[in-house]
Amino acid sequence: MIHSMLVRPINATRSPRRSPSERSPNASRATRSCSSAHVNEAQPPPERYRIASASGVRATRSHRRPGIDSAIALPFSGASLQSGTLTRMADRRQSLLDAALRLVDEGGLDAVTIAALTERSGMSNGSIYHHFGSRAGVFAQLYADSYGRCVAAMTPALDDRPATEAVRDLTLRYLDWVAANPSRARFLYAAPDHADPAAKQAEFAPVLTWFLDRMAAGELRAVPPWALEPVAMGPAHESVRRFLLGVFDLAAARELVADAVCAVLRP
Repeated sequence: MIHSMLVRPINATRSPRRSPSERSPNASRATRSCSSAHVNEAQPPPERYRIASASGVRATRSHRRPGIDSAIALPFSGASLQSGTLTRMADRRQSLLDAALRLVDEGGLDAVTIAALTERSGMSNGSIYHHFGSRAGVFAQLYADSYGRCVAAMTPALDDRPATEAVRDLTLRYLDWVAANPSRARFLYAAPDHADPAAKQAEFAPVLTWFLDRMAAGELRAVPPWALEPVAMGPAHESVRRFLLGVFDLAAARELVADAVCAVLRP
């Protein structure tokens, strides 16, 4: 009996085929809707996908219903993903630089080790080497970051006012930046050997150009470029060094220091 059921002919259990007149109209429409021609018709043309991508939406297909567009639109933009990644990397780099600056402030350059950076920042050794390459790379980037901030604080003074007024304002801005950022200023004076000369020169170029133009116009005393920082800005630098050692009241002396710098450059 079991054997006879297993080998029963297929057409013995198949329902009899209906004639076209006996078929349900609904069944006929359902059959037509699943035809390959209709599925191909329902698929969006390539242009639709291109427009969707350009508008920042990625068209998707349903895994459960092949050939039918999914109603889900996923926000997608390669530029935004890349921007977000770069922002996170910049944030990590800045966090590491801030941790290095705190270590320098607490114990000098010798306090900045990879192990100390790892503990202070909470990041791995691999992340530190990935961003900076070495301990020296951390110092180089910290110097560039601090020097750039310092120059950015001074450059608003370089406008079309009389040259001596602008120089005085620039000196005061420099002194005020040091007073507000003693840790960065201390690092700049402690680690000049870690500066990239080309990068430092490029950062200072707008300031130097302004001075040279005013000197050429006779508004300031002509001073060789190599002497501008040590000679013209000498009173400011010496005052800052003493302030960072804790033996000089920079707030009380800032006006006198600015006058001294202007006196050197007055034509």
